[in-house]
Amino acid sequence: MGYSKEHIAATRARIVEAAGRVFRRNGYEAAKIDAIMAEAGLTRGGFYAHFQSKKTLFEAVMAERFDFTNQIDRLNAAGLTGPVALAKAGSEYLRHDRRDTIGEACCMASSAIDAMRAGPVARAAFGGQLRDLAERVAANGVEPPLPMLATAVGALILARASDDELAAEVLRDALAALEASLVE
Repeated sequence: MGYSKEHIAATRARIVEAAGRVFRRNGYEAAKIDAIMAEAGLTRGGFYAHFQSKKTLFEAVMAERFDFTNQIDRLNAAGLTGPVALAKAGSEYLRHDRRDTIGEACCMASSAIDAMRAGPVARAAFGGQLRDLAERVAANGVEPPLPMLATAVGALILARASDDELAAEVLRDALAALEASLVE
């Protein structure tokens, strides 16, 4: 007797979630299937029942909604909209602890280069999620939305590559620039 469709879907989702953490922490090249499956609490043997290759798994991870998008949606659902919601989402995104929790933080800052290197399917999936996020930002009153997103993501990347003092300065200044752009 086989597994139910629900069980198969839940297991696949668990693998994608775990893979996202491993890809963000280690990068695509260094991420190993054994490590991904261990992170998911599963054995390597089950991997190929869900994915053809590590590349198809990475493409699935890139198709997942960005954490920043989820933050904006949660704030909007709670009644916080417009520039106030974006400032709150930006302050959450640019927290110092996100610099050091690469595996748990949004994939935009940690996986963009891997998405570019993984080929057109991964790039299209990443691009689709970026467009979705840009639409959320625009719907909250920021046009054009991409400069705001580039500021936030770029700041997180630079902070991760910097010592503690410079990282704090980068995050603080980027947040100030983001907030200033929201009141113009």
